[in-house]
Amino acid sequence: MLSDIAALGLSLGAIWFSVKPAHEGKTFGYFRAEILVAFVNGGILIAIATVIFHEAYHRILSPQEVKAIPMVGIATAGLIVNLFAAILLFKGSTYSMNIRAVLFHVAGDALGSLGAITAGVVIWLRGWNWFDPLISFFIGSIIIYGAWHLLWETTHILMQGTPSHLQTNEIKQDMMNVEGVHCVNDLHIWTLTSHVDILTAHVVVNDVRNGMNILTDLHVLLRNKYGLEHVTIQLEEESMGNCRLFD
Repeated sequence: MLSDIAALGLSLGAIWFSVKPAHEGKTFGYFRAEILVAFVNGGILIAIATVIFHEAYHRILSPQEVKAIPMVGIATAGLIVNLFAAILLFKGSTYSMNIRAVLFHVAGDALGSLGAITAGVVIWLRGWNWFDPLISFFIGSIIIYGAWHLLWETTHILMQGTPSHLQTNEIKQDMMNVEGVHCVNDLHIWTLTSHVDILTAHVVVNDVRNGMNILTDLHVLLRNKYGLEHVTIQLEEESMGNCRLFD
């Protein structure tokens, strides 16, 4: 419960922090705070699963008597609360990785409660005290699976990787098919925060005097086909030479 309170507090703080206005020292603002907190929450989930594995291992070596009926009652109450919280968070999780990280915490608790109910019923009916740590291993594995994906996704964003739903080669080819475009260099696409993707590129044109028309066509293409609103394009003529630092 303390870990969940910490996760919710971090998430709320990130939401508040991310809406602070940009300034001279932080021209992109504080949007990345949500990604950083999601990364931290992913790490906390891994730590929680590790503790669960540790406790379950020792309980398998030295099984302890479990009071099945109180266990089922408390776990049932916990499951109801966590399911209610999950319903509240689910819609927001599709728009914010930060909220998705909190949802993973709540879902992990819900799974833990469900596992405790199952273990309590089995212990009550069969007296198998070892079933409780066995369920713990299963729940811990599911938590690590979700946390690993969260850590992978947030690390990809922090490393300014290309968003998974966008294909750089496809976008580059579409841009080169725009009339007046000779070639596209140093094309970069990355995610600032959830659902905010950014594109920058050097575009070599046949006639820079037709630059505004080319820019308009490129912006319309990128916005309508790929949903890219924050686009920065530098027009160049071949005589100027090309920036190919990353090509």
